[in-house]
Amino acid sequence: MGSANDLSLDIKVIGAGIAGLACAFALSRKGHKVTVYERNSKLYEYGSGLQMSPNASRIIYQWGLQEHFLKVVNQPDVMTVRRYSDDKVIGEIPHNPMSEWEFGSPYWQIYRPDFQNILAKAALEEGVEIRFGHAVTSIDAERGTMSLDDGTQLEADLIIAADGIRSRARSAISPVQAESYNEACFRAVVPKARMLQDPETARLMAGDFSMVWVGPGAAVLGYALAGGELYNALLSIPRSSHTELGRWNQPGDLDEVRSHLKDFCTPVKKVWNLVDDCAKWELGDVPKLDSYVSQSGKFVLVGDAAHAIIPHAGQGGAMALEDAAVLAEFLDPKTLLDRNKMPVRMQAYHNFRQPRIESIRRTAYGDAKMFTLPNGLEQEQRDKLWAGMTAKWKAAYEQLGEAAFKRQVEADPHAADFRSPDDRAYLYGYDAAVEARELTPRSQNAHMTEPAKKPTKATTAPNTQPTLSIWLGTAPNPELIDKHTLAQAVNHAYHYVQPTLDRANVLCEELMLPVTGLLDFDVRFIYPSEPVTHQRYAIPIIPMRNVVWMDLASKEELSALLVALAVTKTIAERTALQLEFRAMHGRKVRAAAARAEGDAQMAPTATATAIDGK
Repeated sequence: MGSANDLSLDIKVIGAGIAGLACAFALSRKGHKVTVYERNSKLYEYGSGLQMSPNASRIIYQWGLQEHFLKVVNQPDVMTVRRYSDDKVIGEIPHNPMSEWEFGSPYWQIYRPDFQNILAKAALEEGVEIRFGHAVTSIDAERGTMSLDDGTQLEADLIIAADGIRSRARSAISPVQAESYNEACFRAVVPKARMLQDPETARLMAGDFSMVWVGPGAAVLGYALAGGELYNALLSIPRSSHTELGRWNQPGDLDEVRSHLKDFCTPVKKVWNLVDDCAKWELGDVPKLDSYVSQSGKFVLVGDAAHAIIPHAGQGGAMALEDAAVLAEFLDPKTLLDRNKMPVRMQAYHNFRQPRIESIRRTAYGDAKMFTLPNGLEQEQRDKLWAGMTAKWKAAYEQLGEAAFKRQVEADPHAADFRSPDDRAYLYGYDAAVEARELTPRSQNAHMTEPAKKPTKATTAPNTQPTLSIWLGTAPNPELIDKHTLAQAVNHAYHYVQPTLDRANVLCEELMLPVTGLLDFDVRFIYPSEPVTHQRYAIPIIPMRNVVWMDLASKEELSALLVALAVTKTIAERTALQLEFRAMHGRKVRAAAARAEGDAQMAPTATATAIDGK
């Protein structure tokens, strides 16, 4: 371990799965010393397929690994959604080349072992050391130490736990365990030669497409893998969510599979009749953690160990790559000038990643429901919606061609339906490295650690009478709110704060909002016949496209923030809610608040929207 001025960190990674190898490769590229410890004696990934949406393939291109992937990936042109019983097409979701036109990167499907092998080879070539047959038995997350099963004691600047949904390392910072979900999946691969023996299965290998057959309580997914040499088949069925979460690759019962397929169309049955053996994957996820990192910044959870999500949004592998790309930017020696800043950087990493993860979790749950609706009115409405969306994009494509997919659709982290253009924009249009780089720039160390030293001139709310008392209901759970729901959130919050402003003299320093770092402001509460109460607040903010995430630690911080917004710099006539943050010369913002009207039954949540360049 080097001196405080040595920018190269000694990093230990637990687990040689996709998340662990991706982190190892990305961090080694930045000049860090990385060692991976894998309990198995060799690389191991169950042979099934994995989705690589544009937000994932974009990272592969940024890392310069695309040529290795292009040799083995499938590049589907569409995903066709079909009715389970009669094979009727319900809708089509465009993938390639539309993904490149719209999001700047292709949509891939890949064989998991191929994915892992490419990352492992790239990591080794980058100087990463992979030690097989080494299980980690204990971890001190605050000190950055760990023990191996052979008694070896290791110390690191950073320990990265990438040991999957059933992570043992997670217990170093959290008691949270993975929870079972009410679905199980059967997975299998069929060799191309077998698929070509029957015309009905051969047609499934005849083009670059994937198919999903949706039915009541069950769905089947199928697509080609390994450069067209294999066909990946997956069956999703219901199970009791109260059963214990089992192993993710335990042997499956083909008789059980076929019993669930008795009402499915002939092509689906024929594919599964070609299967000799399958694996059963009992779905689960890891509930939202308080933090992915230790207080010392010497330990971090990544991938499924941190935030396993049910697979219905197809984002498991993508989130592992995003974790790696973001972590590499946050720990870039060009911006991390002092290893003593590690706790701040690592907490910022958590604040940056978790809102996106939780948004994608909502999408996954929404998609899970939509794929397995029972027959009836809701299913009919879903089918009609999908058919309409398909007709719309096809008509636009026929009329405008490539230009139809170059229209800018605003990303919506709350859409929770990957078929919708705004949700796809949020999922697929995201550039993890660029977003992280914008947050970890030349000036981040200053912004993230110290408040502004020169407060600006205070403004005064109208003088009225007695004691200041702020109550905002339940303590808020910070969540990402886009600019469309911002107004409603502030509306509710302002309703609670307004009586306070009418009863007290409140002085607030003008808000200073850096492009990245801390929302730093002063609040003075003037009580009748009592000394002035002065409090400085420094709330971490994470800017994204048209969104600012504020990490509010307490109800009091939320109260102070809302009061500050209400009395800061220009209180206009209070006739309608208007709260805006406008960047001025990339550093300063002004907040203007007016009396809010409307329903105030909901507990408030604080957020703010950044409008760059206006």
